[in-house]
Amino acid sequence: MQTSESFSRLPVELRLQTLAYLPLSSLCTLPLVSRDWKDFFDTNETTIFRNAAALHRFIPSSTTPLADLWSIYSKRSLIDVDGWKSFCRRRLYIEQSWSGKRPSTVTEHHATGTAVQRIKVDEAEGYIITTSKMGGLIVADLVHNQVLWSLPRDYVPPFTHCEYGKGYLIFDRSGGAKELWRRAWDCQISPEMPAVSLPDNKQHQVSSAIHGLFKPWALLKMPMPSLAFRFVYPTLIVACWDQMYLWDVPTGMLIQTIAETQDGVATRGDINYIEVSPRHAFICGSNLLRIFSRELGKCVLDIPSTQFSFADWSYSLIPCNPLGTSPGAVLFPHDVVPESQHVRPPVNYRVIDQFIAAHVSACGSNLVALLSSSRIIVMYDFERAVRGEVEMREIALDIQLGSPSCRSKYLAFENGRIAVATEGGLFVFQLIFVDHSGGSTQREAPRLTVYRASRFGSPSLLKFISCLQMSDTGLFLNWDPTITVNRVRSETIFNEFLMQRTHYTTNDFNGDYFIQFETPHDPIPRTHRHRSTVLSIDFVPLNRDTE
Repeated sequence: MQTSESFSRLPVELRLQTLAYLPLSSLCTLPLVSRDWKDFFDTNETTIFRNAAALHRFIPSSTTPLADLWSIYSKRSLIDVDGWKSFCRRRLYIEQSWSGKRPSTVTEHHATGTAVQRIKVDEAEGYIITTSKMGGLIVADLVHNQVLWSLPRDYVPPFTHCEYGKGYLIFDRSGGAKELWRRAWDCQISPEMPAVSLPDNKQHQVSSAIHGLFKPWALLKMPMPSLAFRFVYPTLIVACWDQMYLWDVPTGMLIQTIAETQDGVATRGDINYIEVSPRHAFICGSNLLRIFSRELGKCVLDIPSTQFSFADWSYSLIPCNPLGTSPGAVLFPHDVVPESQHVRPPVNYRVIDQFIAAHVSACGSNLVALLSSSRIIVMYDFERAVRGEVEMREIALDIQLGSPSCRSKYLAFENGRIAVATEGGLFVFQLIFVDHSGGSTQREAPRLTVYRASRFGSPSLLKFISCLQMSDTGLFLNWDPTITVNRVRSETIFNEFLMQRTHYTTNDFNGDYFIQFETPHDPIPRTHRHRSTVLSIDFVPLNRDTE
């Protein structure tokens, strides 16, 4: 009490500066200490909780005005926010819900159609974009679950891949060209069309028939057949067999060509996925992950997929029980142990695996790559390895998400979170790296917590996931909502996966071991594989009563 009285005699500005270093958990208890503390908080609530929002990195700085929140966050994440205190309460709830400490809900978005192939989510504008295994494209309202706009099945081919960002929608046309559409109200604000790559009559004809949310913007004709494409505003990257083409989407202009992507010391192999950042381009090949410098226009780092170990820090999952999870929480923390416990072939042989996806952080410095064998590699500040300052394994984590005999399905990396779908489970995790910039030579392993969605535990359904997307407040995937998964049975199957010995087949001539993928038996009929729609796991409370 004496300490409290001494603190209360300090000038107001000094007290506020001191409180700016306290986390929300402490700020919530201080008003309960005494009447003086409560009065002080009531009088200075705006400053105290705006500083707390900055401390927790909910906002760019402590000078950010409240009105700017609606340009930073989506409307659904700001429901009932009327000041800095309610904003901090809402953000804290969302963070705790992602970590299984608060309830979360599963929502079926039936307006997205059936046989969903690809998903893109614009939470700020409130809609979901999907393409279908049967053809067509749908834009559905995220909240009201109704179709806002669509393109017919005979216009968008079956199994079409699509990309989206900042109001630009891109998808394949039969024949290899890429159609670019732009949100209609953005066209009204900035109506000047690209000077090159103009849309053709086919786009204008279908647009005049459906009017609405998007308008034709450009048609990009590829110099040669394309194998993969990826859009990270404002750049669209298209990979062909031995070249990559980079386009500026707002202008429709080809801005760079990177040649000889296949040749080099190591052969890249077939293309599984590509990624782009302002400084680099990435190709996930069947033999290696290849990183290119956009400035130099050449390969600067190869990471073979045949390595037994990719990092000094390796982790694997161990059996655990989701009992005791917060009531209503979809995610629960799953136990991990250092170093993989899975059986490896002899060291004089190679394991043949593949990189199937890679994503880079918004800052362009952190890289996450997914191997086919339920294995994820996280590279923190990978450019240090590119520059030769460190070995790649010194800045990487090697995480085995269950048995390597279960194939990986999809990877998402947004807002500092990583989500992975495999034939064994659905996982979300966040890494906290220790900053060694102060000169310390002692290396400390990053703190790792893995969360798993026990409700999504059927191998027969997990194997048909073709897309996984994350937003600030939700995780979206294609799933068959008509099937109820027995959680006890799914937990039993998953724990069997963890205890399963990895199967390898060998080719003695080359000395290579191939992982033998075997999805364990699960009695859900294959006829359900085309009934999937979009389900979301929502980590945002719908009203103040749930907080």
